[in-house]
Formats: sequence, C-alpha cells, structure tokens
Amino acid sequence: MDTWKVGEEELKSRLILGSGKFKDFGVMREAIAAAGAEVVTVSVRRVELKAPGHVGLLEALKGVRLLPNTAGAKTAEEAVRLARLGRVLTGERWVKLEVIPDPTYLLPDPLETLKAAEILLEEGFTVLPYMGPDLVLAKRLAALGTATVMPLAAPIGSGWGVRTRALLELFARERASLPRWWWTRGLAFPPMQRRCWSWGWTPSW
Repeated sequence: MDTWKVGEEELKSRLILGSGKFKDFGVMREAIAAAGAEVVTVSVRRVELKAPGHVGLLEALKGVRLLPNTAGAKTAEEAVRLARLGRVLTGERWVKLEVIPDPTYLLPDPLETLKAAEILLEEGFTVLPYMGPDLVLAKRLAALGTATVMPLAAPIGSGWGVRTRALLELFARERASLPRWWWTRGLAFPPMQRRCWSWGWTPSW
C-alpha cells in the first residue's frame, strides 16, 4: 500500500476516524478494524473531564495511533493547554487544532486559531488546524508551517453537505501554495464525500 505524509508523520490509511458517538468501545473497535484506519482522533478535554463514553477510552484504543484534538477550546490559551495535555496523555506531538467559541453554529475562530498555531509550532507540535474556508487565513497558517489546513464544508453536525464549494474551489486552484488540505465537517453521508472526490478534491476525515 502506498504511504502518504502529514508533516513528518508517514501513514498508510487515508481514513482517520473520530472516537465519539459510538454505542460502546466494542463497536468503536469493530468500526476501526472494518475501516482499516490506523489513526483515531481523541478529544483531550473529554478524556480529562471523564465525560460519558470517554472513561477508559485511551486504554480501549491501545494499538491505534492517536491524534489528540482540542475540541472544547474557546480561546488560543485553552487550545494550547489541551494540546500540551494531549501530548502528555498520548505521547504524540501532532494535534488537530480546534478553537470554537461559538456554541450555536460551532464556527472556528480564525484569530485565535492563528495565535494558537503559532505557539504550538514554536513548541514543536505538528499542527492540523480546523478553520473556515478562508484562503487568506490558510496561506497565513501555511506560512507559519502547519502540516495541513482543514476548511469546513458546512457547520459541524449540520449534515448539509458542501455549502462552501465556491470558496473551497479557490483552495483547489491554490493547491501548490498550500500544505495538504482536507475539506471537513457537515458531510453526513458517504455520497456527499464521493461527490467531493468526483470534483478532484483531497479526501476529508
């Protein structure tokens, strides 16, 4: 199988799964095995707070590579703290950066995301930032040295499919000046993802 890289991380599977919303850990492990995924994202905040479904999560994911995320962070300072904690908990130096102060539409904060990315990169993290479909911000993040940019296709959990296509097409046109990028969020069903693939876009997670 061909390998691919995210920053300095070399992977085989192009599918990265989340660890939330499974009925139980057994179902989660079955899904990971069926998908052939080698990386699973983990909410550091929910593990820290022992949220329902997260007690014993790290133990249940032994043998799988973990990608800590900063879900729940509303500011750059909170995101940096969670990223540091995630590195301690998992031993991983990469982080899926999410800074989302908006509880209604769950839209990422561009200024706080940029600020957090700069701090984390200085501390040696491999940063994968979730962001709006803002090409200017994407280029600013790329200039800092993030391993990816992850523009949203629609608000988190909306299931609307791609509502930002015109803006995401700018990312496709500027591919040469950007790090590896994924469209993400708002894609509830496989047909929505297949439609994006048909446009020649890079697969999401």
